[in-house]
Amino acid sequence: MAKRKSTLGELTQATGASSRGLAAIVGVLIGLGLLDRDKAERYALTPESEAFLVSGQPDFLGGIFHHMGAQVAPNWLRLAEIVGNGKPAGSVGLAAERPNYVWSYDFVEDRTHDGRKFGMLCLIDEFTHEALAIRVKRKLNATDVLETLADVMILRGPPAYVRSDNGPEFVALALRAWIAAVGAKTAYIEPGSLWENGYCESFNSKLRDELLNGEVFFSLAEAQVLIEPWRRHYNTV
Repeated sequence: MAKRKSTLGELTQATGASSRGLAAIVGVLIGLGLLDRDKAERYALTPESEAFLVSGQPDFLGGIFHHMGAQVAPNWLRLAEIVGNGKPAGSVGLAAERPNYVWSYDFVEDRTHDGRKFGMLCLIDEFTHEALAIRVKRKLNATDVLETLADVMILRGPPAYVRSDNGPEFVALALRAWIAAVGAKTAYIEPGSLWENGYCESFNSKLRDELLNGEVFFSLAEAQVLIEPWRRHYNTV
């Protein structure tokens, strides 16, 4: 596929996978922005997938299995099963029992001085209340969530659960498949429900009260430079 566009039938024949399972995986990759589909139902790698998923490229992420442990690879081999049968494994009432047990992520929005919006993806450990990461971009998507989770998992290992709201159905499916593949489970908040534990809401309020409301960001780069030191300071007080 790295060389040319392929139909689902051609991919099925080349890989020996079932058409139903391959269709599920292809759908997830499209939702993550890692695969393109044209009007003729032909599929091709996006620039992001060529950079991160093709062996031999400088930014190839295949080595992430080495960092996360041997248990991860077998789960990836079951990706079609996970996509086809997986359901949110956690519940709203799930309580963090120890560090690295439940991570939660949520989104905060602000604007630079020129009025343009930017988003912050905030990831916290519900037990320690530590801010594990804050990703700052003009527009955040499912790929940013996966990259942020992967970065932290390389350092800390996968948590038992990752909690978020459901989000768009297709994005939720893609995230659920990836999270399950690395050995964690998902705990979703039903649409329209409030956070039962309130940890993310509390962190978001502190971020806004202690930093965002008192700063004028003249560029996205300035926001990124100032927000990261604030995160580190937050974790030490």
